[in-house]
Parts: sequence; C-alpha cells; structure tokens
Amino acid sequence: MPAENNQPSNRRPRLQGLDAKALLAVGLEATEGAGQQPNNNPTEQTSRTKWIVGVLLIGLAVIVGILVRPKQTEPTDLLTSFDTRRALQRGDWQKHDQALESTHPDQVAMMSLTSASLGDSYDILFEFTRLSGDKSVALFFRTPQGMGSLEFDTWEQPGLSGVQIFDDADLRQSGAFHFLIENGKSYEFHLEVRPDDIQVLHQGKLLHSYPLSGRRLSVSSPWYWSEEWNNTTLALGSWHSPTRFSKVTLTRIR
Repeated sequence: MPAENNQPSNRRPRLQGLDAKALLAVGLEATEGAGQQPNNNPTEQTSRTKWIVGVLLIGLAVIVGILVRPKQTEPTDLLTSFDTRRALQRGDWQKHDQALESTHPDQVAMMSLTSASLGDSYDILFEFTRLSGDKSVALFFRTPQGMGSLEFDTWEQPGLSGVQIFDDADLRQSGAFHFLIENGKSYEFHLEVRPDDIQVLHQGKLLHSYPLSGRRLSVSSPWYWSEEWNNTTLALGSWHSPTRFSKVTLTRIR
C-alpha cells in the first residue's frame, strides 16, 4: 500500500491562471438569478429620487397656485354710462366725450360715482387733467376701515400727495409722497386696495404703500363728508380747481 500523506489537505481552489473579473461577473449573474438586484451607486439613486420629488412638488405648487389664485372681475368703466342728473354731487359739473369735468374755479366740487359695494380687494385706474387752479384733486374710496381719499396737491401745498386720513393724522403729519400736478397735463394713477394694505402706483412705479390692519380711515373735514354721502363708495373731487376726469375703471378682486 502506498504511504499515507500526513499533510492536511488544502481545500482552497487554486487561483493561479483564473480570471478574477470573470469570477466577479459570474457571481453577479448568480446574485441576479437569485432574485437580488445589483447594488447600484447609492449617490446616483439619491440624486434621482430628489429630482423626482422636486418635480412632483413643483407640479403640486403650480396646481395649488392655480386653484387659489384670486379671480378678477371684468373691469368696469364707471364714466361711460354715468348719468350726472341722478348722481349725488356738489358744485357744477359737465359731462362730455365720456368724461366728467368740474367747471367752477370757486367751488368745492364732489361727484358720487357709485354706492355699490367695492369689496375688500379691488383696483382702480384713475385718470385726470387739472385745467386751472393749483389745489387738491381727489379720489374718495371706501374700505372696511372706512372712507379715505387719494389726493394730489392737498392742503394747498404743491406736491403734497397721498392717502389720508389715517387715525386722525393727515398727510401733513405722515404718509405723504411728493407728486406735483401740472395743469393741462393728463395723469393716470393705479390704486390697489387689499385687506392688509393700499398701494398707489404711477406708470408701474410704486409711489407709496399704506398698511391697513388696525387702522381707521376717514375723510378730512374741509370736504364736509356729510351723512347724505355715507352710502357712497367711490367719488371724485376737486378743490377750487376745475378738473377733467377722463377715466375711472374699477376691477373687483374675488
């Protein structure tokens, strides 16, 4: 009998001459065959997941924005079909070429445009030309905080302009901006009224913003806003200065 080999048997397979890359490929195939997915790059997977989530969130934000976006009513031109004979007014007025004109240089002129509710949010385009004089031109408007006025060249101070009166303080105390009106020149202003603030713009430029929360609006006493005017929600005014009002457009925001 041949002599027994007392050396322990080496059970490891010989690796010499074997292709390590081939063995790795075989192992991966076996893993996939067993129903296991290959281990992809985790950084790449994380980036792809973040991108998908980001796209979904953007899409959701767009949908929500469309659903909650404020809706505007069609703009209403308040001068086109306006009948001065039926309107509450003070002073002498004429209507011609779809414009309203205060005509007397020695009068305080006021004209009520509507008593309909304006709501909490609305926009007004307001265009006028002062024909003579050097005193105030005004747009009166109602808010949940009270009746206020947007005035230019007010308190007989050229260029003193803005919205008043807030909590009994007029533009001589606070809230004024400088805008000097030249006679014979047409001006258009954009008044934006919202529940929290009022903004005044001219040619797309913000002239002044007024916070509304917790404040009270009222008309200055020289205009003599009597009880008969309490139902008025929008009105025009000129102080001893004949003025042509050529546009007052109301857009309600719902």
